[in-house]
Amino acid sequence: MAPGSLVAACRSLALSTWLLSFCFVHLLCLDFTVAEREEWYTAFVNITYVDPATSELRTEKTECGRYGEHSPKRDAKGVLVLPAAPHDRQACDPNTRFAVPAQAGAWIALIARGNCTCRDKIRHAAAPQRLGEDQSIKPAS
Repeated sequence: MAPGSLVAACRSLALSTWLLSFCFVHLLCLDFTVAEREEWYTAFVNITYVDPATSELRTEKTECGRYGEHSPKRDAKGVLVLPAAPHDRQACDPNTRFAVPAQAGAWIALIARGNCTCRDKIRHAAAPQRLGEDQSIKPAS
């Protein structure tokens, strides 16, 4: 494969991955109102990223997030991290691992709704043995 075509393929893959991630975040921002709950808290979500197509820094701001019932209601800042395995985006498996970059300090797990409780999802994301090789990484507080 010629070097130019390899670079083009990598850029195309990066753009596709970015678009998929962007759509996934916006899918999570859809209004999933729970009728039996009378009290819930919205969250302002600010996502800053480098656009892989233009290398420009972009920021998206929206009030689309929602805190879990038992989640602390406070600011959190950090690198947004998905579960490492594409088949485990809901983080219901206790063996879920997260793809935390080595240089990341604080991080935030992006976990899809469904199939288990939010409490289980939080427990799986916060378990030290699930964070990969660098045990010094701490979830954002």
